[in-house]
Amino acid sequence: MAPVTVWCFQCRIDYDDGVEVCVDCTAATIERSPLAPHEVGGEGDDQMAYEFNAWPIEARGRLDSELWKANLSHSWMAGSLIIRAADEDAVDALVDVVDTEMQPTFTVGAELVEYALDDYPDDARERVLHMVDLAGVPHRVEDGHVLVVQERDEAAVDDLFDRLSSEAPERLTFGPGIEGVDPLDVVHDLFVASDKLRKNPTDSRARGAFMTAQTDAHEIKLPWGYDSRFWRGVLDRSDELHDALEQDDRDLVKEHALAIRDALRTVL
Repeated sequence: MAPVTVWCFQCRIDYDDGVEVCVDCTAATIERSPLAPHEVGGEGDDQMAYEFNAWPIEARGRLDSELWKANLSHSWMAGSLIIRAADEDAVDALVDVVDTEMQPTFTVGAELVEYALDDYPDDARERVLHMVDLAGVPHRVEDGHVLVVQERDEAAVDDLFDRLSSEAPERLTFGPGIEGVDPLDVVHDLFVASDKLRKNPTDSRARGAFMTAQTDAHEIKLPWGYDSRFWRGVLDRSDELHDALEQDDRDLVKEHALAIRDALRTVL
C-alpha cells in the first residue's frame, strides 16, 4: 500500500498518495497534516471560531492555503475555522482577500454603467443590492451610493429595478417562534440539508434533516437582519423542494435545493 501522504484539510482524513479529492466533503487534498482544534496555539492562547458554512468548498480550500502560507495556526471543524484569538486581524485580512477573489469580476475593458442609489431608502437600496447578488451579476458600489455594472448586464439590472418598483408594500407574517431555538440555527440546518440534496437527492439523512428544518423554518420568527421578502422567497422555495421530495422528482430536488443553497449562502 502506498504511504499516506495527503489529507483533507477540513475533515482531517488521511489518504494514500494520488487521491486528489476527499470522498467525504469533496475538498481537494493537501500535502500537510492538518492540526486538530486542540493543537491550535499554545496552552495560554485563547481561541476563536469563524463560520464558513456559506462558503463553497473551493473558497475554504483557498483560505486554508493562504493560512498555511502565512504560517497562521488553524484547524477546521466542518465549516468552522478555529484560530488563535491573537491572529484575528491577520486572518481577517486573508478572509477579505479570498472573499474578494471569489466574487464575480468585471471583464477587462468592459463598458460600465452606473446607477445612482441616493434617492432610494436604505431598505430598498439593500433589497436591490441583494437582488443583484442573487442574480450573479458582477458589480461594485462606489462612494456608498453608486452601483456599477457591466453594460452587458444593463438589461438584467434594469429588470431588477423594475421589479423593485413594482413590488407592493406588503406586510408579511411569519411563525410565532420556537421556544429555545435560535432562528439562525434553523437557517443553517436548512442550508446544510439543501447543500447535500443538491449533490445527492437520494441522501435519506439529508432528506430527513431538510423536512425537519423546513417545518421549523415556517415556525420561527423572521431571522434577525433578514429582508422579509427574501425570507418569504426561501420559504416558498422550500415548499417546492418539499413537494419535489414527496414526488421523488430528483431533477427538481436538485434544482430547488441549489436555489435554496445559493440564496442562503449570501446571508449566512
